Amino acid sequence: MAIKEEQKRPIKVLIAEIAVIAISYAIGVYLRLRPALQHGVHLTADDPLLHYRLTESLVEGGGLLNYDLLSWHPWGFDPTWYLPTFHYYTGAALYKIAHLFFSGLSVYEFSSLIPAFFSPLAVIPVYLLAKELWGRGGAAFAAFSIGTIPAYWARSYAGFYRHEQFAIPIICLSLLMTVKSMRSKEI
Repeated sequence: MAIKEEQKRPIKVLIAEIAVIAISYAIGVYLRLRPALQHGVHLTADDPLLHYRLTESLVEGGGLLNYDLLSWHPWGFDPTWYLPTFHYYTGAALYKIAHLFFSGLSVYEFSSLIPAFFSPLAVIPVYLLAKELWGRGGAAFAAFSIGTIPAYWARSYAGFYRHEQFAIPIICLSLLMTVKSMRSKEI
């Protein structure tokens, strides 16, 4: 009887962990999606518009602009020299995947909405990292915090198509992998 109870415990713990991550993600999405729900799906500043145009040129033209005269007026500039191109390739690849499921989705709508859905993915590596370092209680707190902290969601809400929505989850994942590798017994 005691063995059966012991076997059930890991499943309950796993369900609780998944619930914490899912709730933290859902709250993070809601906080970031609120501006679009209240005011419509729009890009909110000049930088997101620049990043949208570069992603659109990649999706529709197959490459980035060689020279952009609509930015850094009046001289323009070569975006590949100054801007992180990973942002545009990631955005274009994710747009192509999203377009398979939502055929009416425009690059503009995608660029406006992707921060609200991609940014909160940071709760997964943050939860796993905090669990590795401090246990489940600290992990739950960390996941909830990264999903709701105003300093992060203010830079990754719907309409604010900037680097943060891709960079922060990937940075958190790389930090998790670094800690896991440092704690590994294999050399």
